[in-house]
Amino acid sequence: MIRLRRIRRDGEDGFALIFVLMVTTVVMLGVAGVLAVVTPNITNSRGAQDRTAALAAAQSGVDDLISYLVSIPSCRSETKICPQALGATSTTLTGTRQRPSLGNGQTFTWTTASSATSDGYVRVTSTGSSNGVSRKIVADLSLQPSILAYGYYSDYESLSPQFLDDYYNPRSIYVSDSGTYGSVSSTYRGSSSVPKTVVWKGTAQSGTTAKCGQHWYYESAALPGRGNGSTNNTWYENGTVNSTSVTRSDNCDLVFSSSMVEDGLTFSRDAILSSGTGPKFNKAVYTMWGYNDGSKSYTTPAPTAGKYYRGDTMTNSPNLPAVAAADLVLPTSVGKDGIAENSCVYTGPTRVKLNGDGTATVTSPETTQKNAASDSACYPTVVGSSGIVDFKLNYATAGSGTVIVNHAGTVPSAGWASNPTKSTQTPAASNEVFYFPLTAGSDVPQHSDTSVSTDKCSTTAKYAATVGASCAWTNVASAGDGGGSTTGWSTYSAKKCSTTSAGTERSLFECEYGPQSTSYTPTGDVSGGQYKTVRTNIQAELAKGSCLTGTAAAQADCIEAMTNAQLAAANTGKHAYNYSSPSNNDHRYLATSTDNSPTTSTVATGTVTDSSQADDFFSRTAATPGKETVTQTPITTTVVRQTYSTTKKAWTTTNAAFTFTTTQNDYTYTAPSGGGRYFPDPNDVTEYATGTDASGNAVGSTGANQPGDLYVDGANKGKLSLVAENDVVVTGDITDPSGYTATSDAVSIVAGKNVRNYHPVKCADQTATDIANTTPGWCPNDITGLYSGSLVTNSGYSSAHPAEQYVNLKATGDRTIEAAIFALTGSLRTDNYNRGDAVGNLIVHGGIYQSHRGGNGVVSGSTGLSGTTLQYTYVDLQRAELPYVPPATSGNYMRPWNVVSISAGS
Repeated sequence: MIRLRRIRRDGEDGFALIFVLMVTTVVMLGVAGVLAVVTPNITNSRGAQDRTAALAAAQSGVDDLISYLVSIPSCRSETKICPQALGATSTTLTGTRQRPSLGNGQTFTWTTASSATSDGYVRVTSTGSSNGVSRKIVADLSLQPSILAYGYYSDYESLSPQFLDDYYNPRSIYVSDSGTYGSVSSTYRGSSSVPKTVVWKGTAQSGTTAKCGQHWYYESAALPGRGNGSTNNTWYENGTVNSTSVTRSDNCDLVFSSSMVEDGLTFSRDAILSSGTGPKFNKAVYTMWGYNDGSKSYTTPAPTAGKYYRGDTMTNSPNLPAVAAADLVLPTSVGKDGIAENSCVYTGPTRVKLNGDGTATVTSPETTQKNAASDSACYPTVVGSSGIVDFKLNYATAGSGTVIVNHAGTVPSAGWASNPTKSTQTPAASNEVFYFPLTAGSDVPQHSDTSVSTDKCSTTAKYAATVGASCAWTNVASAGDGGGSTTGWSTYSAKKCSTTSAGTERSLFECEYGPQSTSYTPTGDVSGGQYKTVRTNIQAELAKGSCLTGTAAAQADCIEAMTNAQLAAANTGKHAYNYSSPSNNDHRYLATSTDNSPTTSTVATGTVTDSSQADDFFSRTAATPGKETVTQTPITTTVVRQTYSTTKKAWTTTNAAFTFTTTQNDYTYTAPSGGGRYFPDPNDVTEYATGTDASGNAVGSTGANQPGDLYVDGANKGKLSLVAENDVVVTGDITDPSGYTATSDAVSIVAGKNVRNYHPVKCADQTATDIANTTPGWCPNDITGLYSGSLVTNSGYSSAHPAEQYVNLKATGDRTIEAAIFALTGSLRTDNYNRGDAVGNLIVHGGIYQSHRGGNGVVSGSTGLSGTTLQYTYVDLQRAELPYVPPATSGNYMRPWNVVSISAGS
């Protein structure tokens, strides 16, 4: 202590420094101890943060994949995994889209499997990293539930206002039949006698505010609902008969009848109307009537005691309508979502005939150029101003199995005009939807046309021994030549050559033409002799064609001179037949040719070229086949042996040595006259959308603006989507020839407006005057809206009933459509459903998804009176991987991909 005091007394500052150092050392030792304990915990905490950040980055990779898929229109399908979803990797997509925001140091990469899982999922492996720490996520993505889970969908349980406006258009009906006119209500008929013209002004309601275009429930002041008031479920039209005003009305609604059976889920945004014991719903059925989520309410008028349907009690159904948990809405037009970019795109009215082998015959006159984005195999090598006709499309390999028909030109603001053809008119490009002039036949005549040439035979061979040879000379032959001609060269029996032979023996000619020694025995026609030599020489001269000009008489003179020149070798001294100083007993052979009476015959040889003769969709004008007319003039050449007498100073005939006959064939060929194939048949009362001019006037297939209508039938093989911007008209069965199995063969039919069952009818009254005074689309004596009481008897319609003024144009019988059917703003309906007689059943295997209900036939009890009877069986096509199905809005349809499972790895 004394020492310390001395130190403090001697140096206070030094002591303070030592003390501070001692305290600092103690503190540092303490801190070091604390750090030794705390530091490992700090390190563990940071690692956990990095691992969490890496896992979050991996999750961002999954979100990035979904963002990538949603950015591709064809990947927004509800039913088919797009090719871009498989075998994709984020490393190849850098810079092509906006990446999710990540924190500092966070990154991710992802890769999808090259094929879907057995459950139809897309498997993605996403790796996230943060500050060198990596974490991996494996997730399965599925498409959201498809509308194909439902067997039946409708927005409105009513007829479409557009259909009513088009079908019951302003019109004049000529009434000429006194019996039919007698069924008109006396209030309108009065004392007038037929003929009379009835004038209708068309439907009084149109557009989006039409009563039939509203739901049963209240939506807004502009759309108070069909159930708001006693008359809101009725549509009207006004007209005049004999200057008397007349109004007819009808109900907007179509019912679910007791004969209907629904095997799939059912969804109707409207209130379902039941008839009789009601339909049979074997699966759950939903309605939006009664829906109230707080933001919107469809509860006026209110369902009775929780009964979410109206009409008769559904005692036939195990399932009754329940209020849907969420809305389900189809798009109102054909968009791009879910459609492959390389689909086969055609414009204007297009005919597609399915061939049963994965191919289709496509005719699309308005498709005058290829769509740049489409698969090149969707088109013939050259597409020009005449469009596409009879092109064989392999849809199993081209265009991702999707055929799209778009409008051509400008869509008229008032809707497409209808073809104005009547049965009294001749089909032409100006009044038909399709019209193709048939070109002259491609067949060539059997023979050359010698009527326009001085050379009567244009082939290189001027002579052929056989009858019917393809040249102007025939029949210059004998049995020995193998030609079989009975009018050719004379024959003779071979005898020993002798200069003393009788003049009637042709063996004398044999000796003199040689000449041969007296010991020579000619071998006859077949194998030798001088007679055969002269025949051969004359045939060779004929083959030169030097006599094949001019008239038959001129040709006869030429043959005569040619033959005489050939015969000089058999004359005395081989003199010419007309040498100037013959001696007594000189002999010569003289040929004289005579043309006989000609005969003329005509045969049809050319044909009209039309590769679609088997497709009865098109009608045809009569076309005259090509004709070949031949004028045949026999020319007989007679060769005689003559002897000269100096006493008589004349040649005398001793015998007829031989004869031969040629035939001049003068051919005239007339090419086939051009007919035409066309649609529709002028007898067909049905009106089809047609081309228009700039003012919207109907001008047939020559119009600059054409509707995107698709006419289709046939046998399908594979996966096919048929899409039309306007209507799809099913002109026959659409089936799978090997048996309908959704896993291997499936079809979706998508129309921006209607899917129509082709049912053509013609007028029972074909009197030209009556038809001329009736508006196209209607038949004379149709007294719709003018009669009171019933015109239906126990056996069917009476003869005065409006339906009986129409006659089925084709005996269609049952029709089968195996497909998912979408009518986005219209209906599945049968053309002329209330006209003519019943034609059978419309059998649908698949699903029906439509905006409005459509009429298919008229039934009384269980008896069909007109049109078809719908028979429907639900087929679940959710796993069929159809190329295209319209995306239904239920939540955010732009994000159709859902994560169904996820697992994290190291």
